[in-house]
Amino acid sequence: MEMNKKMLEELRVLANIKDADIDYSDIPEITSLAGWEPNPFFKPVKAPISAKLDKDVIAWLKIHGPVSKFLNQICREKMQEERQELAQAM
Repeated sequence: MEMNKKMLEELRVLANIKDADIDYSDIPEITSLAGWEPNPFFKPVKAPISAKLDKDVIAWLKIHGPVSKFLNQICREKMQEERQELAQAM
């Protein structure tokens, strides 16, 4: 879809609105993340990293198959656990 002059002008106006000037009165406040589920179609983008790990940790990771796949799984589980704890705290 191509942007016409009217759309571009609306975007300029919206870009200049200050957060304090936005009326949120018709939007319900989020008080809990209970029931929140991740998007089933989300496919995370992979990014290479470099890290120095103890040899015994590396050996343990290798026992479980491909290191990056298992390490990613461990980190994702911890991330989701922290999100759930945060959601319960709200």
